[in-house]
Amino acid sequence: MNKAMLSQAPRRGDGEALLHAIRQYDMWFVEERLRKDRLISDSEISAAVAQFKDFMYLNAIGYSKLNMPIRQVDVVWHTFLLFTREYAEFCDRYIGGFVHHVPTTSRSRTAPSASGAQSFLEVYKEVFGESLHPVRAENSHATCGSDCDSCRASMRETLSLPLSSLSSSAV
Repeated sequence: MNKAMLSQAPRRGDGEALLHAIRQYDMWFVEERLRKDRLISDSEISAAVAQFKDFMYLNAIGYSKLNMPIRQVDVVWHTFLLFTREYAEFCDRYIGGFVHHVPTTSRSRTAPSASGAQSFLEVYKEVFGESLHPVRAENSHATCGSDCDSCRASMRETLSLPLSSLSSSAV
């Protein structure tokens, strides 16, 4: 699907060019599936895909232990995984190897924690120089500072959404 883009991707050592290449990667087939299956609202898709690409960039530059605490972005990841060849090629070319999705279950050794979410948000701010706000239907990013009560409450709400809130076709 993106063979030309894959063959022209920069090597991982060039951070700015790599970020640009990842952000330019055309995930039309993932977006199409998200719309078709109505896994997240149409108004959230662009922002969720963009945040997924930034998450993958963080993996590429060495932050491989981060979890994805934002439900809509995790849904993008699940959907991309359905396209196994494209996902594997994307990971090999841009990230340097396959990025496994490791969900937390009731039998996981460690329980899901706010610290995993917090570390992702902290790394995002450190690398990109701005706070990441949850994907929102009406407004993909809040315009206020990251420390406001409204944004913190919204982030807690987004981070705590259960997997059962997804449609059965996503599981």
